[in-house]
Amino acid sequence: MTGTYVKLMRNFICLFSLVAYLFVSGCEERIGGLLFPDLNPSEVDKVILRNKQPDSIRFEKLENGSWYMINKKQKFLTDSHSLYVLLKTISDMRYAPKRSVDKRKALSYKECSGVNVLIQTTDSSIDFSVKKPGADYDSSYLLLKDQPECILAKPYIDSMVNYPLKNWIKKELFDIKTKNISSLSIKTATNEILMISRRKNESDWIDNHNRIVKKELVRKIFNLFVKFRICDARIKDPSQQYGLKKPKLSLIITDSDGKPHCLFIGNRKNNSYSYIRRNSFEDGVLLFSHSHLRKLQKILDSILSEKIDLFQII
Repeated sequence: MTGTYVKLMRNFICLFSLVAYLFVSGCEERIGGLLFPDLNPSEVDKVILRNKQPDSIRFEKLENGSWYMINKKQKFLTDSHSLYVLLKTISDMRYAPKRSVDKRKALSYKECSGVNVLIQTTDSSIDFSVKKPGADYDSSYLLLKDQPECILAKPYIDSMVNYPLKNWIKKELFDIKTKNISSLSIKTATNEILMISRRKNESDWIDNHNRIVKKELVRKIFNLFVKFRICDARIKDPSQQYGLKKPKLSLIITDSDGKPHCLFIGNRKNNSYSYIRRNSFEDGVLLFSHSHLRKLQKILDSILSEKIDLFQII
């Protein structure tokens, strides 16, 4: 009886081990290994997304950790979070299960144009092409450098590497906290409309006529400025006049360290948008919604003794 029991137990253990092995093997196939196990998004210094030559976007990191991008030789500040999401998604990519791979497509997609992705760190680089989405749009066919055919990887990243220019632009115009603002000015090409500054060693705010401005109005205008957002971006067309060399309206915030944060408004694109730039670093043209100006107009009507129509200026 004892021998039979031992034999049964031995068979049970063998069967259990086999089931466990098959289960683990199946899980490994479902999960898959990392494509780029050594990729750390925080260590990346440069990213290039190349679709059709010469139409490519190059991202480079500044010394302060923020990013800018170059498209058709024109520079824009980059939404660092959007770029980090792309890099994190790529670093987390895994091989899809073998049963999901269509071998015919894996071979034929090699010839598709796709989007070439180059990621560089100080010590290494990763080079691959995003060719086509998987059948379930939950994965992407990638061609790794020097590989004979495409591989299928998860998750789907085709839409991310094909983002239009405006998706990569840093949207905030004034990257500053309201508590760090020391002064604010609004100017036309010929005169100053409003200047608000803090009295030294005091909490009161005064205008350019040395009159005290209500703190509630100061708070409203500051909160409005820090909520300003860019709507879109444009590559400069040499044949078009943007009015940014001599802006019609300038909005300038100075922080507690004396650093100016500027918004220069040029010509109107149409009744809804105007062309703007925010600093001398960017070459490209940005678009600003007139809805922001309408909100600013309401606050100015409460502050200024002499009414000024911003839309007559621009």
